[in-house]
Amino acid sequence: MSDEGAEHDRFVERLLQEDARRAAGTSRVEDGLSLLERLLDEEMARERRVRRAAIAAWGFLVLLAPLGGVTMYLQRMGSDRGQEIGRAGFQVITWLAAIAAALGLLMTGAWLFRSRSVSLGAIERRLARLEGMINGSG
Repeated sequence: MSDEGAEHDRFVERLLQEDARRAAGTSRVEDGLSLLERLLDEEMARERRVRRAAIAAWGFLVLLAPLGGVTMYLQRMGSDRGQEIGRAGFQVITWLAAIAAALGLLMTGAWLFRSRSVSLGAIERRLARLEGMINGSG
């Protein structure tokens, strides 16, 4: 979470610096828009990475389900060696499934919350472009 907070702080700091430059009159609207667009593009790329991680975690969990079934089968049917292999495999698969489920839940939550802020940023970017067009032509 501290990484997420640090990224957010850097994002806010860059936006505040841009606002200060714009207020001082040293920056043109186009420069501000390009900086904002670059920051929003970085944020959208971060969202795509989080979404891919969530999908990968859930996919891995789905792949572990049949393996869990095989280990249960080995525990119930088979020789003593098959039962031992089944018990050991079931423990490993249980831990991997728990980790995949936790990662999937966390990444899905991050994905859902992050997408709203990126959508808001995209709307603000469009409004800023429209404002620049109006100011430029007026």
